[in-house]
Amino acid sequence: MKKKTIIKAAAYIISVLLVLSYLYILWQGMHPENISKEYRMYYIEHTLKDWPGNGGLHYTYGTIEYFDMEQEPQIKRSVGGWAEPDEEEPGRWTVGENAGLLYDIDDSNGPVIVAFTTTKVMPGVSVEFTANGEVLGSFEPEADSEYSFEIQSLSAGELLLEFHITNPVSPKELGLSQNDSKYGVQLKSLVIRQEGGSV
Repeated sequence: MKKKTIIKAAAYIISVLLVLSYLYILWQGMHPENISKEYRMYYIEHTLKDWPGNGGLHYTYGTIEYFDMEQEPQIKRSVGGWAEPDEEEPGRWTVGENAGLLYDIDDSNGPVIVAFTTTKVMPGVSVEFTANGEVLGSFEPEADSEYSFEIQSLSAGELLLEFHITNPVSPKELGLSQNDSKYGVQLKSLVIRQEGGSV
């Protein structure tokens, strides 16, 4: 009888240790050390929609990045609200009411200009453009146009640029196709340059 009790106790202890070890492994998998922000956001948190590579969110002022698949470097910093890149499209559409891009930036040491170009626009949409939640301006976009907005200064860290779309519309609503995704603006390129610098 005593032997059976010891065996049961040992089995219980082993089971508890196994469960604890599995929980530890699971915790380690969800909270790994020495990984990049990009890896954590893309593979673990799923908040970054494109894989930019380790360190790929860092941005060098004056670098023109492209939304289409034809030109390099491509913008791979979406945090939601963008259509998948399409080889047949000249840019990338905003989808829904909010589309965001995340940057890791250095101190700007003065004002910077955010400039972007459009290729196509859905009828009747308007856009509010923000940087880290601060409204930089609103506009009614036109196709094949460039827009620019000034930010007084930027401190090193994260910069979240967001396009807030009013009245996005689907191709289905326009009778163009059965696609019911609601689009706003198709963008071709974007650059953040220090004031006085060249595009």
